[in-house]
Amino acid sequence: MELRVLGEFLPFGSTFVHSNFDDSEELFEPRFGSSKARSVSGRTCNSPSYQLCPAHAEGQTCKGQSEDDLYEEELYIKDTLVVWSRGNLLKKSFNFETPVIQALFVWFNVDKSPTEEGSSINFTNPEIIKEKPIEKQRCLCVLLEDFGKVYYPDGKSHAFTLPFPVCRAWSLDLGLLLYCDFEEKWLFSRTSSSDSSVPSSDFPILYSLLDPLKEIKPVSIAGQIFHNDGEIALLGPINPFFNAHEEVIFVSQTITHGVPIICTVNRLTGERTAYSYGTKRGNSVVSEFEAPNRRSSGVRSDTTMNLDRFLHPEPQNFLSNEKRVVSESSVEVYLENLWSEKRSPSQNPNDITAFIAHEYDGGQVLGIFTRSTKSLIILSISFKDHRYKIFIKSQLSVSAAVPIAATRPKFLDILTLQTDGTIQLWIGSGKYLPITFPNYSDAVSGNKIGLLFSKKRTNFSQQNFSSTYSSEISSKKGEFSGSRAVDLKDSVYHRVNIVFSDDMVFRTSFNFMPCSSLVRSCLGAMSYALPMTEYLEFKARYLLYNFGQSEKFKEIPQTSQWDNFVVTLLSFFHPTSDDDINMPERDLNGSFLLDDEDEDWQALCATRHRSKIQFDTIYQAIAPSVSPGADRSLVNLYQNSKKLCNLLSSTSDFRNFLPSILFAIHLLYEDQKLSVISHKCLEDLLPLLLQLAKFLGWDSYLDYYARAYRALQTLELAPGYINIERLVFNKGLFVPPDIHQWILERIRTKGPIIPFPTFSDINRLFQIPQTSIHDFDCGARTLQISGFYNELFTNGPNSMILRLVHWNFKVKDIDALPFGIALPLREAIRSCRKRPPVNWPGEAYILIGREDLAELTFGNRITSTYFHSRRGLKMDQNPTDVHSIAQSVTPFENSTPNTNPNNLSVSGGANGGSSNTSNNNRANNTSNTNEKTATEITNHEISDLRFDRDRRLAEVQRLLQPSNVIKLSSSGTDPSGNESDISGRNLEWISAHCMKNFAQPVGRGILTYGTTTPIITEKFPIPGISTTVRILPSNTVRVLDRGLRSQEILDWPEFHDGAAAGLRITRDCKEVDGSWISLNKPNELDNSHAGFLLGLGLNGHLKTLGAWRAVDYLMKTPKHDMTSIALVIGLAASFCETMDTQTTKFVGVHVPALLPPKSTSLNVSALTQTAAVLGIGLLYLGTCHRRMAQVMLGEIGGKSLITAENTEIDYREGYSLAAGLALGFITLGRGFDAPGLADLDIFKELRLLITGSKGRTQTAPLHPTGCGGSRPGDININTTSLGATIALGLMFLKTNNASVADKIPLPETAYFLDFVRPDFLAIRVLSKNLIMWDSIQCSVTWVEEHIPGFIKSKLEKNINDDSIESIKQSYYYMLAGACFSIALKFAGSSDEDALKCLLHFLDFFMARVSARGMESHSKEFYTFFSNWHILYYRIFFIAITFDQRITHQTVKTCVNVLSTSASIVMAGTGNLEVLRRLRKLHRPEINHVISRNYGSHMATSMALGFLFVGGGTWTVATSDKAIAALVCSLFPRWPTDPTDNRTHMQAFRHLWVLALESRCLIIRDVETREACHVPIKVITDRVDRAIYDKTMSQSSFKVSSMVAPCLLPESKFLVRIEIESPRYWPIILDLRNNKRLSNRFWLNPTIFVKRKTGHLSYAEDPQSIWSLNSRLFPRKTPSSQSNKRKKTKWEFVKVFSSDPQVLAFTSHLCKDEMDRDLAAFCTGVLQECLISDKPEAIQTYLSLYQSQQNPRLISFPTLWNIKLILAYYEHASNPMSEEETLIQPVFITSIRQQMDQFFESLFERISGASSEARIEEVPLVRLLRNYFQKLKFPTVEELKETKASTELLTQLANFLVYNDVPEPGTLRVISNLIQNSRRNIENDSLMSENDLYMDNYIFNILLTFLPHLSIKTIRAIAQLL
Repeated sequence: MELRVLGEFLPFGSTFVHSNFDDSEELFEPRFGSSKARSVSGRTCNSPSYQLCPAHAEGQTCKGQSEDDLYEEELYIKDTLVVWSRGNLLKKSFNFETPVIQALFVWFNVDKSPTEEGSSINFTNPEIIKEKPIEKQRCLCVLLEDFGKVYYPDGKSHAFTLPFPVCRAWSLDLGLLLYCDFEEKWLFSRTSSSDSSVPSSDFPILYSLLDPLKEIKPVSIAGQIFHNDGEIALLGPINPFFNAHEEVIFVSQTITHGVPIICTVNRLTGERTAYSYGTKRGNSVVSEFEAPNRRSSGVRSDTTMNLDRFLHPEPQNFLSNEKRVVSESSVEVYLENLWSEKRSPSQNPNDITAFIAHEYDGGQVLGIFTRSTKSLIILSISFKDHRYKIFIKSQLSVSAAVPIAATRPKFLDILTLQTDGTIQLWIGSGKYLPITFPNYSDAVSGNKIGLLFSKKRTNFSQQNFSSTYSSEISSKKGEFSGSRAVDLKDSVYHRVNIVFSDDMVFRTSFNFMPCSSLVRSCLGAMSYALPMTEYLEFKARYLLYNFGQSEKFKEIPQTSQWDNFVVTLLSFFHPTSDDDINMPERDLNGSFLLDDEDEDWQALCATRHRSKIQFDTIYQAIAPSVSPGADRSLVNLYQNSKKLCNLLSSTSDFRNFLPSILFAIHLLYEDQKLSVISHKCLEDLLPLLLQLAKFLGWDSYLDYYARAYRALQTLELAPGYINIERLVFNKGLFVPPDIHQWILERIRTKGPIIPFPTFSDINRLFQIPQTSIHDFDCGARTLQISGFYNELFTNGPNSMILRLVHWNFKVKDIDALPFGIALPLREAIRSCRKRPPVNWPGEAYILIGREDLAELTFGNRITSTYFHSRRGLKMDQNPTDVHSIAQSVTPFENSTPNTNPNNLSVSGGANGGSSNTSNNNRANNTSNTNEKTATEITNHEISDLRFDRDRRLAEVQRLLQPSNVIKLSSSGTDPSGNESDISGRNLEWISAHCMKNFAQPVGRGILTYGTTTPIITEKFPIPGISTTVRILPSNTVRVLDRGLRSQEILDWPEFHDGAAAGLRITRDCKEVDGSWISLNKPNELDNSHAGFLLGLGLNGHLKTLGAWRAVDYLMKTPKHDMTSIALVIGLAASFCETMDTQTTKFVGVHVPALLPPKSTSLNVSALTQTAAVLGIGLLYLGTCHRRMAQVMLGEIGGKSLITAENTEIDYREGYSLAAGLALGFITLGRGFDAPGLADLDIFKELRLLITGSKGRTQTAPLHPTGCGGSRPGDININTTSLGATIALGLMFLKTNNASVADKIPLPETAYFLDFVRPDFLAIRVLSKNLIMWDSIQCSVTWVEEHIPGFIKSKLEKNINDDSIESIKQSYYYMLAGACFSIALKFAGSSDEDALKCLLHFLDFFMARVSARGMESHSKEFYTFFSNWHILYYRIFFIAITFDQRITHQTVKTCVNVLSTSASIVMAGTGNLEVLRRLRKLHRPEINHVISRNYGSHMATSMALGFLFVGGGTWTVATSDKAIAALVCSLFPRWPTDPTDNRTHMQAFRHLWVLALESRCLIIRDVETREACHVPIKVITDRVDRAIYDKTMSQSSFKVSSMVAPCLLPESKFLVRIEIESPRYWPIILDLRNNKRLSNRFWLNPTIFVKRKTGHLSYAEDPQSIWSLNSRLFPRKTPSSQSNKRKKTKWEFVKVFSSDPQVLAFTSHLCKDEMDRDLAAFCTGVLQECLISDKPEAIQTYLSLYQSQQNPRLISFPTLWNIKLILAYYEHASNPMSEEETLIQPVFITSIRQQMDQFFESLFERISGASSEARIEEVPLVRLLRNYFQKLKFPTVEELKETKASTELLTQLANFLVYNDVPEPGTLRVISNLIQNSRRNIENDSLMSENDLYMDNYIFNILLTFLPHLSIKTIRAIAQLL
């Protein structure tokens, strides 16, 4: 066998370094190899080194790679440089600041998130759990002096610290093994410790790193390690690996080598040791060992009992509860000493190498080679009883040895360099193959090369090198042009470097695996047919003959690998001294000979291309007109085999195994039938099978092969046959198994049948010793197809689909099956496509063509690569040129996609184009208009779909533009006045109108929430606040000077503007980190940037800020309060509910109550303290933290608030409210069940803070003389009541505790009304309803029930006394509080009843505020409103007095509450009824005094924002956290001006973010990934999901029809989502009963749908007027329009399908110019397949049509396919309609009738023949009679008509196959039985005269044996027999 020289080896890294870094130094010195690491004892890392390793495909996990990816990777290290190359191409290079010790590839676990880009994580639903599956990935690890770096495949990297100097590292199954050198460790201990006498042996030398994010841990040695499926159990003492003299030389991996082995060498004693290792995974280590001092006893120890449980684990309970599991251990890798051998000390430990190879049977062996002694020890590795064991197998004397994959793809042989200089290949079992060198001139003719990038194996035959070689002696001794081979190294796959004595290094290849897939399969079949010894001998002979180039094979010509295999096989069956092979006295299968009439044609047929000549119709056309000569190719091969037999003697007798060999190759022949790709191999197999069958004389096999080989009866077989009487196995009537016949029987039989034989049955049938290993795979398709059919006809289609998935069967594999075998599988797939089970794996959905359902199962995006690789592609290929790419991403103005099937513009009557046009125009206009206003929605895909038919969203964007120029008409001014006078007279007026502009950013942040992804390299734009006004008619432009007003008037508007900008960034934007935030940081802190920080924090982006950056913000001088406020709230929101310690310290330092006693007071403003108090509540939300709850309870009184001495504003009420909110957050919804808080008596304390008394609430006034509700020196309830009330409501949220709710006092008489502020009543009503959550009802009656009777009575009587205004205020506030409660309960629900109720009261209050404002100017309004408001209540008068004005402000506050309440109920819906009222509230008012109300504008803008929150893609939740956030952000105390923060801090208005929930259902096309309109059904339940009982009646279910994208109900109410659309495949999501599906769905509420072929999307065709069902398919047109017809038909099909096969079918076969009949048929088939969405049926239709045209010349495989199809539709258990079947029943019936008519016509001739002469006149009938009489398939020479011989033989074979005529053995039995019956009947005088009785008797016999034949066929066979 000859090796192949690839070229002189030079590492790619050295060439790269020389070309790019250093041109002066020498490239590379060969003496520096890759097998050992560079010396680091002296810290010298200047010597270059390299490492060659197997390549790993990108994105590939540890499951392995295909054999076609056999290229190499190189890691080259020089000083600080690492060069990573793949296949001689640069992959990456790294240059570090410190020298590189080592670089290697390591496997690490990586978390794979199921969510894809663009998904939105739900922050409010507690049921959603983000799954993080673990995946093993191969990473590059670079070790430096002090640290290491890990580079992941996705480009990310991570650094880890090395606490000690590392000498060498090795890759484990998972993680890294670090080896610390003795001297290095000792030096390290000397420099780090004052005690220099500490021995280095006290420190372990081996450490492991299983995760770069975790600690490095030492490696320990255990007594015994037991392995079981990745888990390990330990027995015996466990000690650290202390021996500093042990040096690791080899570490294997289970992934690569199959066994976990570590080899070490003792540098002092030379002892070589082999260990097995086990890795702890989680809690998988079971530590069971006795203490060292414990005495043993006769009682069975727990250790033994536990080991028994380990070795014999119970099902699904491997680790017993009785075992002591080590959950927290400092050790993760354990070693067990398996073998050790002492040797003399080695001068150089680097001379010892170890590797893993394989025996012939596949068992692993460990090779340890010592270069100094030239010895190779081969150790056998066994695994028994869950333990690894090693024992010595053999010892060899060699000069070098490396493992190499030379002869087997899955196993490693050992390439050895013998001491005499020759190279031999050890293949196991003591077998060696000699290796020779090629000619030197041919080998080195190329240039110097590095790694060869080659995915194809090369045939090392004569065509590669010259036929002239060096002398026999030089080849033997391994000499190469005078140089002698001295070393072998760097083996990867089948390539290895050979080092010669002249320091030349050549890269060589030892690929001795056949390239032919047929030869590989035959070798695999031979491994089943022969015992191990015989097969090894056969394989060795084949390898020597096929790859050898010695002189003794020179006389034997070699052509192809298949011919070489045939020659090798036949060489074992030549005559011996016993003369077992004789010349035939009888020709077992005819002569198979014809006269040689054309020598030239015979010579051409004898070449290696004979199969192409003999089977190609073009070559057959040039064949001689007379019968061709005999094909002597097999005879020639037989003669060559005789020469080979004479050259190589055999020690085994192969004749006894000939039956098993024939049977094995026959099974392979049947397996090749199951793939259209391998049909070409059948012609190569048939001659060999015929020859082997003739050797054995098996007539049944000869007849079987002759039927298939009917067209080539000119084959000449070798003479002779084996004396079968001497064989061990002799079954001459053994019927050859036929896979087609078995499938036919499987279709016809309902019950179980005999399984089809497989290769594993050979040892049982032929008594062949079973071998445990097989080199190559074979027979897989037979096993798969038989299993599929068994599942299909036994358990149904669903079970078959799962079996397909189990075998990893893809659509492309089904396409490779013959169409008759594939059709039942396709029908089963089609039957499951509409309603597949919900518990299938994702692969099953992909298989049946439901990629949409696969998305739900996988959770990951199915990339477009899948659709390109899968048949049925429906998407265009990606653009390749820059213009196409630019056009695909840049929409042109007024451009609409042309989707009309007739190349028509969908305009005019169709509505499809109009919606798209308006949508695009609106998007373009919005983008152009709002580009600088920050109201634009960048990610507007979903928003455009939701609001594509109106301009609601655009109108709200216009209303909320904060930077537009305000235009005012100043009609009251004098046009002649100067500009200064105009400015002075209208300053207050202009300022009042500016209030609206100042309040817009709050609502704008809600509108544009999460709609933009920032450009990470640029600063994020903040639009700013506009203070420019234009006064008309003078057209004067003025800028509002901040100095004209208070200095702080723009502080909070700018803050809100920045917050709105920060909230625009999406939550899941991964690029926002501390560096990008610092990029946006201005030189001087301002209010806008502070708001921007708050917006980022509310979205969770401040988690990446970093503590030092946050502190840097606070250290700025002068201190910026706005930034401090933003940070304490933003950080707390980012770490909400986490109790993060670092964040708690940062926020707590701003709360004086949390500081140590007597600590220095910090310079912190009151507003910052207020924000910090609420931040504590967010951090500890729902935790019931005792300390924080106690502090917040005390802070409600505001005792710790530190205010500046010069401040004039009292912030105590706002501070108390913040403390109350914080306390409510901490104890949210826990009530009396709050753990650890019972002794604090929070309930009583809060009652005291609410009312000022502990025991009395309404019995008597606490302070009759005062109306303020406070007592001197005690609690001021004006300050504490709001905070305590809201804290109580949040603490008992949804508890429905009536006793607690009753303790919240409401005035029952007018007397008690004087002791409570009216605005307190709204909060008390709200808190009562928060507690009594289930009692909230959305009705006017329920709202009015909150009003005490005395108030109703006074209002109805319309008594105008002094207290009427107080009563009105109380009445209004209580109504507002009740309405706010309704809004919170039905937030985001779009409930119609709740909306109706809220709009009723909103109209009521809007009438109040409008009437009062208008009446003060005109009496005309009085009459109008006085008549109109009677619909509500009879209350109306002019606001003149002070109390009336207060009442008017109360009404405006209630309008704010009702507008936001109605908006959050319809959040994200864009409801028109609410929008109309909000537009009215947003209009400029006439009275500038009224317009100055800053809070009203803020409430209106927030209401507008909530109505379209996130562009309509978000909504509001009703979880506890969401309710608390809404209460805080919409608290009904609105600021009066931009500086008002006394009661409620304006920064709290942005906490609505915590209440948002992504419930916008987005439906995307799974192929185009575009969002689309799809009608859906949503089934909801009014019962909470948490208390749902499956036994509950479904009467509460509600079915709603919607069109996606749409907002879904909350998850607790959602039962099921159904997609029922004729254009898309149906989907049902049962979210209530499928917890896993529900969790995955709510992570990203997106459903991928698959559009049916023949339909357009709703955006393209809203009225369904362009679908295939609604239009005529383009048919035949006049010839004058031919060109137009071709274009129209092709473009018509392209609209509905982009499948390249469908388009090619349309272009080439639907043309009328070629064949009108064919074109008409193909057009009809195309229309049917597109309408029914079954393009996979096109090929089957076409094949059936071709066979229908000429049944006489139908091919043998096609006939079987037709027969299987007819049988399938005849015996289908479930009758299907025409729409459900792939092939129309009418077409199947026509095929059946035509085939029956053709074959039964022959029987009519037989039945109608009146004489023998009549029969002889019909050639086919004559052949039939001859066949039934001789029971032998005729040959060409037996036919008189030579021209029609091939056609006659074809018809005969088709007749026998179609009519199920059995093989000759069965026919012989039937014939004998008929003859005996006739003789018996003739001997009976009574029955002999009754011919009818005899015919019936024979007929019954035939019907018994041939039950599937028709009556005509049976009667004809009776005549023929």
